[in-house]
Amino acid sequence: NCILKVPTSSGANNSVAGLVGLTLAGKSNVINRNSFIGGNYGIYYEGIAALDLSKDHVIDSNVVTSPYYMGIYTNFTSRLKMTRNIVSLAAPNNTTAYGINCKDADTAFLFKGNNVTLNATVGTAYGIYLNGCDGKNTERGTIANNKVFADASNTSTLYGLAFQGSGYNNVVNNVINISTSGATSYGLYSNSDYQNNYYNNTVSSNATSATNNVAAYFSHFSSGTGRVNIRNNIFAHYGGGVAMQMTNSNFIYCDYNMYYSSGGSLIRGTGTTTYPRSEEH
Repeated sequence: NCILKVPTSSGANNSVAGLVGLTLAGKSNVINRNSFIGGNYGIYYEGIAALDLSKDHVIDSNVVTSPYYMGIYTNFTSRLKMTRNIVSLAAPNNTTAYGINCKDADTAFLFKGNNVTLNATVGTAYGIYLNGCDGKNTERGTIANNKVFADASNTSTLYGLAFQGSGYNNVVNNVINISTSGATSYGLYSNSDYQNNYYNNTVSSNATSATNNVAAYFSHFSSGTGRVNIRNNIFAHYGGGVAMQMTNSNFIYCDYNMYYSSGGSLIRGTGTTTYPRSEEH
């Protein structure tokens, strides 16, 4: 229940932040119901190393407003619970900025009920970004019931909910609604993930991006980074872009989804190959 107002800054270092935890050797800390305003970071929370993870922390029901670089950043954690946080990211922002950036969260982590908004961002902006966040076959990570909203005032290259090299996760019941005039935009972005399940998500885009304008993007090039299941989702593009892009369908299992595009191409394959109907892919 603390209110931490941090001086206005314009950098990417963690010396200007509401809360900083470095090389954390302890476990089971709880950061709950605080308000963080300004600074480069709202919350910066990091364990020791990939082979020495900090365990069982809870970051819950915090409000982060106007961070310059990242609203919430975590790294080297295990069984992290990131729940019900509200983050508002807006200009001025760093060249690349994040609402929530979670790296190396392993083993049954829970990422649920967070709400991120992006307004008038420039450069490159991520709503929620998970990099190297791996569950296990019997202890999967859960990313559920999160919301990302980016309105038409954004001019940034924009990613709503993005995954990079993350595996054994259930991504379910998330809602992403983005808009930007930046060159590239993805509502949902999945690159080199493995054994992930994408179920019952709603992804919509009103972006007018000229280069890459995709509601949902999946890029997997081998069986080692494949076996991704995509089922019962809604992928819609109201800005003339494509509803979904898959760079290699050999390693993706995709069924029972709904697609819509106001443009002439519904689904894109590798490169610039597009399909006006889903059954053609």
